[in-house]
Amino acid sequence: MSLSCPFQGLCDRLQHYEVRYPSHALIKAVFVPAGEGGPGAAGRAAAFIMDSYNFLTPVDAEHTRYYWFQMRNVFPDDEQLSALMGEGVKGAFEEDRAILNAIQKSFAETSTPNIDIAIDAAPLRFRRRIAQLIQQQAPPGTPAAG
Repeated sequence: MSLSCPFQGLCDRLQHYEVRYPSHALIKAVFVPAGEGGPGAAGRAAAFIMDSYNFLTPVDAEHTRYYWFQMRNVFPDDEQLSALMGEGVKGAFEEDRAILNAIQKSFAETSTPNIDIAIDAAPLRFRRRIAQLIQQQAPPGTPAAG
């Protein structure tokens, strides 16, 4: 399989994550040839940019539907590249699925307190904010969850 690319070899990568409560995640990934990263990299001629939009729809307290799509700034009509990228992103998510399911199972079955570590700061902040939003919508006098 031979695909045309804006550049070959090693690259610098910048990923920007943005969360919109309650259930949207926007991800922008910028890839440029190694050594060309930094401010303004997205404007470089050889930049490969992928925008990913992720939508999570809760079904109940333990299940969520996850929808996503992505766009890129190069080769919009290349069906082979579209299929390859789709397979790659789906494969990455499938690797994460086992971990996400184990985390959910742990939440549902564990009665001891969690140990919070620095690497978990973003998901912990997200969960706290979601809990606040849920509590704000609860009828007066409803005890806080958690």
